[in-house]
Amino acid sequence: MVIMAARARVPERTSSLAVPLLVLTLAAAAAGALTLGAAGGVGAVFPAPVRAALATTGFAVLLVAALRRSTPWQRDLETPARWLELGDLRVAVWNGLALGSGAATRVGFWLWWVLPAFAFASGSPAFGALLGGVYGGTRLALSSALAAVTLRTGSGDTVQRILAGRSRFVPISRFAFFVAVGAGLACVVQM
Repeated sequence: MVIMAARARVPERTSSLAVPLLVLTLAAAAAGALTLGAAGGVGAVFPAPVRAALATTGFAVLLVAALRRSTPWQRDLETPARWLELGDLRVAVWNGLALGSGAATRVGFWLWWVLPAFAFASGSPAFGALLGGVYGGTRLALSSALAAVTLRTGSGDTVQRILAGRSRFVPISRFAFFVAVGAGLACVVQM
């Protein structure tokens, strides 16, 4: 994250990394909003009973897949390194768009896949956009905050301690996934 922001900085204009980190976060929120807004828009095309049946099937597929596989479906890639060579805010924009969209890069948790299912089930582009904007913005805002801590302290020790605790988050995420799938199925039944 620090490397992305440093490469996005235009040194002759500013030495601060605040602008690139903000652009990165805003681009991620926009990408998430567009991605899940589209999922909500696709859901709006279907009548409620059809959408409910498709969403139920989707939630069931997610549940079975998560029980059979430890890693979620994902495009298991980092963002292209050549983007770092752009040397201006395009670095932040391109990386923010890729990371904020969700599945364009590595997805660490099954929980992400519940979001497009909820957006589709809602049949609301506005709800999908809100959900995606919160996801994309949060994903990059948290990373940007960690980058800022690293820069502020001049050490990655704090960040390393936080990232080392990631393994404790996996069981919590799996529990949240199953709760979210259950909530999704309960919502769909109400349609």
